[in-house]
This record gives sequence, structure tokens and C-alpha cells, in this order.
Amino acid sequence: MKTTTLNDVLTTIKDQVAATEPLFESEEATSKKDLRGEQAYEELRSRLNPRMWDVVNLLRKDPEGIWTMCDKDKVENITINKLTLAQWLSFEDEAVNYMINSTIKVLVRETVMHEQALTATLAMIAKRIEDLFKGKLLPIKQKLEQGDIEFKAAAQLVLIAKFLGFCKIKRRDTSSNLHVAYKHSYDILHFVLDVNEDLQKYLLKRKNVEPVTYVPFTKLEFSGSFNKFNDVQPPQVSKVVSKLQSVPFKLNSHALQNKLFKQKLVTTLPMSEIPKLGDALQQFTNNYHFPVTFGPDNGRIYSKGYLIPAQQGGRNWMTQFANERHLDEVGLRHLQAKLDSYAGKDMLNAPAKKSLEYINYLDAMDKHQQGLPVGNMLGLDGMLMGMQTHALLLRDKVQYNYCVHDDGRNHMAAALGLTKEEVKGGISPYSYGAGQNTTIAGILKASDRDLTSIITKDFWSQWESEFQHYFPATYKLRQFMKGYVKATTLGHRVDYTTWFGFNATITPLETITTTHNTVLGKREYIREDIKLNEFGAKLIAAVGHELDSSILCKLILMADYDIKPVHDEYCVHPNDGDKLVRDFTDVAKQLVAEGPEHLHVLMNQMFAPYAATYGTISVAPLIANTLTVDDVVCGIN
Repeated sequence: MKTTTLNDVLTTIKDQVAATEPLFESEEATSKKDLRGEQAYEELRSRLNPRMWDVVNLLRKDPEGIWTMCDKDKVENITINKLTLAQWLSFEDEAVNYMINSTIKVLVRETVMHEQALTATLAMIAKRIEDLFKGKLLPIKQKLEQGDIEFKAAAQLVLIAKFLGFCKIKRRDTSSNLHVAYKHSYDILHFVLDVNEDLQKYLLKRKNVEPVTYVPFTKLEFSGSFNKFNDVQPPQVSKVVSKLQSVPFKLNSHALQNKLFKQKLVTTLPMSEIPKLGDALQQFTNNYHFPVTFGPDNGRIYSKGYLIPAQQGGRNWMTQFANERHLDEVGLRHLQAKLDSYAGKDMLNAPAKKSLEYINYLDAMDKHQQGLPVGNMLGLDGMLMGMQTHALLLRDKVQYNYCVHDDGRNHMAAALGLTKEEVKGGISPYSYGAGQNTTIAGILKASDRDLTSIITKDFWSQWESEFQHYFPATYKLRQFMKGYVKATTLGHRVDYTTWFGFNATITPLETITTTHNTVLGKREYIREDIKLNEFGAKLIAAVGHELDSSILCKLILMADYDIKPVHDEYCVHPNDGDKLVRDFTDVAKQLVAEGPEHLHVLMNQMFAPYAATYGTISVAPLIANTLTVDDVVCGIN
């Protein structure tokens, strides 16, 4: 059998792995416990690796032996699998060893503490080994496409691990609350060998991912289930990752000495997690970084962190910028404006999330008055961001005014006899295409009173009339998209490009089935199902979410200052408040200029499978053309 030379490829891979895979490397250890966990993994790998090599060497002598490891009645396309097997068995030992270790690493990392969908596990392995299969693989490429080759190789490696007793595969049914038409079974994989307690603790810690004490290597990761459709992204996406991950943070030790701050902080966690928070506070003191991921369906940015988070639970306010500076005139003005906005409100008895933010600003002012440098973050929110972006997109001055200059929700509340909070509860689902029942449910959920006398048979028509009056752009876009959603089967995957350039994918999960013919049999996996009307709502919501993520990404690349995002909230040093206002305004003006063309492209991408029916979709009826670039002012609080 001809030997494939892969020295050049392997050199590249080894460099990449060294940079991108520090998961079990000793330099990542931040404590003796971490080091013991990494050592435990190395001991486990050193036991499993030779056993897999024993099988590989047997298969090199007799490849037919692979069929003794599988259920023959489930195996299809044996010829194709044999081609793949022959290919990687012919690789140099160094390449095969890399494949074996990649398999072990994924199995340990992903399945020791948690069961994992088989297809997702195979995809993770396949992604790690894909570079080995690039180049002139003519015998295989006549039968398979790139992507399928490494997936089948991954299946064969997992089969070896299963045969050796490292892991098990079992069938699982989807949740019982699904409609019978959407029920199905899928394969899950779990590690079955006993592992060292140190390794268990380390893996559990890695699952609840905390910030890291080094600048993470720039690589694209996606939140939720593995989504291979988003692999190819333009260079600016990586630039966003690099810039965000390079920002250093530290604990706000000054605020953590505040008794009330600490009392509020512990209420944001379950009782069982509070001792872990204490450990985390000792570990993450200075200069940590937040790895980031992207939402595959809209390009939204998510920062990793649980006990020490960047985005959630109010606990984000115990984090500050590591680059501390004395407040200048700009910083003091922004900080004072924040404190003034809380005047007359009992913030110390407010929910923890709001209280912690308020105490953060008090703490910043206290430091300033003591002559100390400040690293506290200033959080500036986009005003009615979803609907503001619609107004910019459709150049609608009426809606823009009721988002930026005057809050249209207050007017709706007065007209309908509701509170602002109740209106907000209904607007969120309604703007994403929800009907009467779901919208009213949102209103009721946000209320703490009996609304029987208000929500009568005439309420719905009044609601729609008021919403259309104050937010005409969102109403038109909602109705426009609902019309297309109702007229389609929604059985297609939606691939579209956000305004920023992120390649996004929305899948109707109940119809997307990944099927692979492998030595493990014909395997199918479908993620938890959603109903078609929910998929339609997801399409409508994407027009807002992709825009707020695009605005954020453009801001990040423009900024010459540290920034920590929480979707449409932008956290910066108080001294950089004016710079953020300037940059946000510039991006908003850019959206007004480019919005109609982007919407045209977006709609035709989303409904591309129906081009033969609809032809080219025109968005001209949606564009108000009453808002100009000169009308755009600062749209953040």
C-alpha cells in the first residue's frame, strides 16, 4: 500500500494544535488542582493510546477486521468506508498518532462528565483531523466530498474506542412533550471507564467555562450545538474575536469589600454554587480574559464565564477593566449622569442585577473621590434597540423618533390602560411575529395585577392599531415577513449574510437530519425539535438580532478603547463614553445609508428556495425614506 507523505501538513497541524488546544497543557494550569487534573488526563491518555495502536496495527495487516467490531446488519456502503479506512491506515505513524490522540481528547473532554450526541462528537473529531485529508486523495474523492471523508474516519476511530470498551453508544428518544409527528430517536455516546477524581473536577470546571488567565488564541467557536455550516467566515469576524479576547479584566476588589455588594452577589447563584464562587474569587484576581463565541443563526457574540461572567446575572459587575485610569471630565460627566438616572429610586432594595450595577457606579465615584484610578465599567444601552435598528434599516423617521427622542411604549401604555412594563412584555414577542395569544400572554406575565377589565374582545385591534402608529417600520416588516413565512413550507435551511458580513445559518430543526453511512451504521441525529411557527418567528427575529450584532461588531473594529459587550449594551471605561457615543452614531448613519440594499439582499437570501415562485423580492414598499443620515443622533442611553 502506498504511503502518503504528510510531513508538511503535520508540521502545520502541530503548530495549530499547540496554539489552539491548550486544554490539557501544563502552561494553562492556574492552580495545583488544575495541574493534577492535567496530569491525570496525561496518565489516562498514556493508557488508552497504546490500546488503540494495537488495533490500528492489526487493521494495517487485515483491514477486514474492522467489520468484526460493528453490527453488520447496520453497515451500509462498506466499499466507501473501506476506502477511507485504507487511506488513513496508510498515513505515517505521526499522523495516525495525532488522529488517535484527537479522538481520545474529544472523548474525554466531551463525554466523561456528560453524554454527547454521537454525530456531534464525530463532527468534533472530524474537524480536528480534517487537514490530514486535504491534498490529492483521488481514490476517495471519486466517491466522497471533503467533509464526509474525515467524518467517516472519525466514525472508525470511535468504533475502535467502542470495541475496546472506552465508550458506549445507546439510543435515546426525543422529549415526550413533542408532537408525535416530530418524535424520533438518535444516538448518544458516553465514556464508561472510571477516571481520576482530579480529572473529573477539572473537566467539570472546564464545562462551566470561566475566563482564562492568558490571551486566548483567535479561533471561531459557535454557541449551542456544533454547526458546521458556519465554518467559513470573512477575515473581519476573526478580527472581532481577537480584539475582544485581548481585553484584560480583573476583579473589582474595592467593590467586593462592600458588604451590601457581597450580599447581593450571593443571591445571583444557587446555594450549592456559593462555595465555588469563593474559590473563583481567589483564583481570578488580576488580568483574565473572556473567550467569545458566536450565535450561528445571527452572529451575536457570547462571552464565556459562569461564576465570573461577562454577561449575566448581575455578577458581571464584579468584573472591571484591568487598565485603570483616573476619571477625566468626560468620565466624571458620564458617571454622574448614570447616578442621576437612579435618583428617587430605591436601588439598594431593587433586584440584585440592578442593585449591583448601581453599587458599581457608587464604587467608581468613591474611588474617584479618594483620588484612586478607576477600572469600573460604564454600561450604555441602545434605546429600544430592536426597533431602532428597524427604523434605521427602513429609514422611518416616525419610529426613529419614538425610539430615540420619545419612548413610544409610554404612549402605548397610556392609550391601552397598561403600564410600560406590561407593554414591554407584549412588544417583545409581537415584534417577532407572535399572534394574539402569545402577545397577550407576554403582557400578563409582565403584570402583577388583574387585567380582565382591560384585555377585552376589542383589545387586540387596539393593540395592533397603537403599535402600528408608534412603530410603523417594525409593523410593516413584521407583516411583510409573516406573509412570506405563511406562503412557504419552511423546510429549507436559511443561509444569509449579516450586515457585518457574518455567514449565518438558521435551520428548521425538526426537518434537518444529519445522516452518515459509517462503520457504526446509518446514523442520524436531529437536535431538539421546534415547530414551524417558531422557525418563522426565528426568521423575523433574525432581522433585528443580526443588526444589533452587526452594529456591535462594527463598533468593536472602530474602537480604539476597551469594550465589553452584552448584545446591545456596551460597557466601556467612563472616560471613553463620548468616543462610544461618536462611534455608535457613525455606525447608525452607515446603516441608514446602506439599509435598503442590505434588506433587499437579506430577504432574497432568506427566501432563495422560492425564487422560482416569487421572483426577486422587492423591499421598496417597506422603505419610508423619511429618515436621513442628518437626522441620526446618539441612540444609546
